[in-house]
Amino acid sequence: MSYPLSEPQKVALEIATQLFDSDSLWLVGGWVRDTLLSRLADDVDLAVSGSPVEVLALARRFSNTVQTHLPGWQISYFPLDTENGVARIVFKSDNEHFYFDFAALQQNNLTADLLRRDFTLNALAIVLPDFLEHGLEATVIDLCGGLEDIKAHLIRPISEANIISDPLRMLRGVRLKAQLSNLESEWQLTADALEIFRRNAPLIKQSAGERCATELNKILLAGGVIDSLRLLDSCGLLSLLIPELDEGKGNIQMNAHYYDVWNHSLVTVDRVEWLVRPNYRGQSLDEMILAERPENYISHWQEIITKLYAHEQERLLWLLWGALLHDVGKPRARSVDSEGEIHFYHHAQVGAQMARAILERFHFSRQMIEGIATLVDNHMRIGMLKANYDVKSGSGVSNRAIFRFLKDTDPVQIEMMPLSLADHAAVVGPWIAQARQLKSWEHHLHFIDRLSLKYLGSVEEKLIGKPRLLDGHALMQELKLEPGPQLGKILREIEESQAVGEISSTEEALELARRLLGC
Repeated sequence: MSYPLSEPQKVALEIATQLFDSDSLWLVGGWVRDTLLSRLADDVDLAVSGSPVEVLALARRFSNTVQTHLPGWQISYFPLDTENGVARIVFKSDNEHFYFDFAALQQNNLTADLLRRDFTLNALAIVLPDFLEHGLEATVIDLCGGLEDIKAHLIRPISEANIISDPLRMLRGVRLKAQLSNLESEWQLTADALEIFRRNAPLIKQSAGERCATELNKILLAGGVIDSLRLLDSCGLLSLLIPELDEGKGNIQMNAHYYDVWNHSLVTVDRVEWLVRPNYRGQSLDEMILAERPENYISHWQEIITKLYAHEQERLLWLLWGALLHDVGKPRARSVDSEGEIHFYHHAQVGAQMARAILERFHFSRQMIEGIATLVDNHMRIGMLKANYDVKSGSGVSNRAIFRFLKDTDPVQIEMMPLSLADHAAVVGPWIAQARQLKSWEHHLHFIDRLSLKYLGSVEEKLIGKPRLLDGHALMQELKLEPGPQLGKILREIEESQAVGEISSTEEALELARRLLGC
């Protein structure tokens, strides 16, 4: 019998049938859906009859028992919702991980449980022993027409009442559409789903910020982001979650810009995907085919991509948020001079503060908030540096200027490079097909190549990360200094001078420190 399971998953499920009442244990929800779609899933959802207390006790017992059958695995039990009897068992080995979610049936009844779910394609169940015996030939319990909707690639709410009971399901519907769609097939929310979302959009304010953040993060990482953002906007959800973005609608920019602020922001996110996603499926216009790809110019581009996708795409997520919010400050910084020219002076700094406030509403980590704010605050700097760069000679931008940029943008130097390129492409829009704009694009690629060498190149090439010639303790001892701002300033001057090749020894570092002190 063939199973869409790894051997450890199969072993764990067989143990579950021994510990639980096998006639009261079902595979349910997203795992059934994904299995029917031949999508690999590392989360196995199981519904169990019994009281919440009984289910939690059995789940803990299962965790302890399965550990003895899977040597070399780390298996951990986490109660997620003690009131409703939901527990997660996490399985980790050196090269694999997955988890089981056990949940007590709503009203201790399978029919009632399935009818309380969000969408028809998630209201599916298979009796676990039946699945273990027959695999994908097992009978699927389908009370709401979910199998037909899966065949038609439709996402349909079971009822409006179910959406109202948990308004976050509106975001989940948009997320499912993005996650299930791919280059071969496009999923759609049904017309009644969209109407339900529009009627009930204000209820999203009832959902906790961190829960909304989880869904928004998944939407951003799912691909086809510009479609998802426009869908959220059409339902009124985006305006409620990030009302600051609405300020850019119809906000016309300078002559160099093709789009208003709102559309420019969305297209910038789309251009990020065009740059970094191997299976891009956004709204790239025909003229982008004329634009050279960064991998043809930037020697460290693959390393940049690798870093963006590491650690569950954490840095890619920062980049996408940075792209969405990079110009959020423009409407509030807008001014018109006596000649009728539009300006957005200091919009990056205004936007950085606004980005912090937006992300704090979603309870992101301080590290993530500051990283994204740094992207917003500095998103124009690469373009300003590039303006003085001569491609043929490699001159025009000093190592000192590049060093200061790299220091100022720590820890998001990697994200700054595709953000700058995406912003450039979204400024000119269809105009990139013009010869002058294509030349400007290639100029930008050449400069990013130089920048990447200074950050990711060989020991001789890069400016950041060289071993210190002096640390603060040694400097205090040698020059009888006290800790404080003066010491920090001297250390920064030494680091910068070393980076640009002006000093290369401890003695030269000490001599520089003495000069700075006027000794």
